[in-house]
Amino acid sequence: MATTKRSARAATSPTKTPKPRAKRVAAGPTPKPARASKAAAPITAPVLARPQFWLVKSETEVYPYAALVAEKRTEWTGVRNYGARNALRAMNVGELVLFYHSQEDKAVVGVAKVSREAKPDPTAPDEDWSSVELVPYCAFTKPVTLAQMRAKPALADLMLLRQGRLSVMALERAHFAEIVAMSATTLPG
Repeated sequence: MATTKRSARAATSPTKTPKPRAKRVAAGPTPKPARASKAAAPITAPVLARPQFWLVKSETEVYPYAALVAEKRTEWTGVRNYGARNALRAMNVGELVLFYHSQEDKAVVGVAKVSREAKPDPTAPDEDWSSVELVPYCAFTKPVTLAQMRAKPALADLMLLRQGRLSVMALERAHFAEIVAMSATTLPG
């Protein structure tokens, strides 16, 4: 039986002893690199491909789409989730936003438009929350229910279906177009 060099070495040297490491002798303490101040780094929104589409949720009894239409604009305040806050910060003027009634209706009922980009939320002074301004764009001819969206294979990976508790979220163009088509609504412009 022929032995290889490896097996012959293993037979003659049962354990391998590690070589001692040379000690590093320093002339003095090594200076640590300067840390960047947390205050110096501005908070930025994630960079997303443009144009972007969004979905906001509101309880029907608290602020329905009809109230947005009647008031002609609203400051979208009171968001207290970091993921939703980051979505608000990523919104740009002119981007379209699906308006979803949560709780009772559980349906997308219309489209709003971002009319002012994120600024500090006036309902949370001295805290790091944001708000945007929305204006009504188009009410849906036929609301699109949560059940209808769940039944549609094209919407299987819709964030609303995966992270239902998030109140503001980004949408893919295909999801936005599919929901608008399901509503039998023709958007202006």
